[in-house]
Amino acid sequence: MGTDTSAINAKKEESKPAEKSKNNWKGFGAAVLNSFVQVMVLGIVGANLLYVLSPANLQFLFPDDTSKRPYTNTGPPLFASKSTTQKGGDDGKSDNNMSMPKLSTVKAPSMTQLNEKAKIAKEAASKAAATAAKSGAELANKAGLTQIGDKLNKTADKLAGPKSLPPDHCGLDVDPITGTHLFSSKPIQDMYDYGFPYSLKYAKNSNDKSILGFLKNWIGVNTEKSYSGLRGLISKMLGYMEITCELNKDAKWKTLPIFILAPLIMFVIFMIAQFWSIPTVLYYMLFKHESTYDLLFTLAGLFCGWTFFLAGGASFFQMFGIMFTFLLLPLLTDTRRIMKILGKRYHSLYLFILFLLLVTSNAFTYLTSDVALAMFIAFIFAIISSIRHVLKKP
Repeated sequence: MGTDTSAINAKKEESKPAEKSKNNWKGFGAAVLNSFVQVMVLGIVGANLLYVLSPANLQFLFPDDTSKRPYTNTGPPLFASKSTTQKGGDDGKSDNNMSMPKLSTVKAPSMTQLNEKAKIAKEAASKAAATAAKSGAELANKAGLTQIGDKLNKTADKLAGPKSLPPDHCGLDVDPITGTHLFSSKPIQDMYDYGFPYSLKYAKNSNDKSILGFLKNWIGVNTEKSYSGLRGLISKMLGYMEITCELNKDAKWKTLPIFILAPLIMFVIFMIAQFWSIPTVLYYMLFKHESTYDLLFTLAGLFCGWTFFLAGGASFFQMFGIMFTFLLLPLLTDTRRIMKILGKRYHSLYLFILFLLLVTSNAFTYLTSDVALAMFIAFIFAIISSIRHVLKKP
């Protein structure tokens, strides 16, 4: 009888409905915090990509013309001279102080016209002087005076000034990265200007026949080709992406597709950078070599190891440089602009919706179904209200 009674009681216990689990608010709070961090990281990645994508920065960060800086020591300087800038500011200040009494009697429209005419005259004089310097450089080079020709070319580049940038179709008004506080530091400027490893190459009309000179040139030339090739490819990829802004130039959300796809785009770029250097360096060494001695030295390095050492070293530094450029450099140079891009109307709406969806998922994981469902309904109303508010905004 005792056995039968225990069996009946066991069946009764099994037939009772299971008690609902309690809400795990601690786990839910930790999950919400983790979701917030994830959404912020995605937003910063999108803002960083748009910052790098701007024409003001794209040409500087990914140069591919090996006849100009930073691959050579010719061409206009990448950074404005601090002494020149300071001098110009002091002169302007003193001129303004001296002319203040006269300005009070001049009407604003006529002053504007004078400024425009002075600007046009200055540009015309600079162009004329640059053309004359270029002509003098050509004559000097023909006469064999290469040093004088190089100096005249540098002078012409300075007089001509920087080339006009392509239009910024995304319209983010990003200031050139070279004018930020980070690039006012000489060591930082040296990292992006002409120097190692490009300075290892033979100079023009060099008569260096030493073994050390040959080795340095071999390293400099092959590294230059690999870097310029990768930078050119990334520059073209990002240039094609900007077409989405151009196609939707009248839309308020024209930067949103790039902002959303930024993590995927960066992942593709990182994968290309990771597998770029070794095959391309070997290709340039074997099929784009400068002389037979370069080819023989490269072939010997395939067996002795130095060829793979150079290819592997270039791969490591390129990958590190690309990751630094996309993930950290924009934040270090212009945090305020990154936050402005992050806070743009449709960017913030996308991040808000993504965050609420993640919170809803966390609610169904850590909370009871009735509480999670109530949160889900409230979030749906919040999302709809936010979308209507953004669309109504002029």
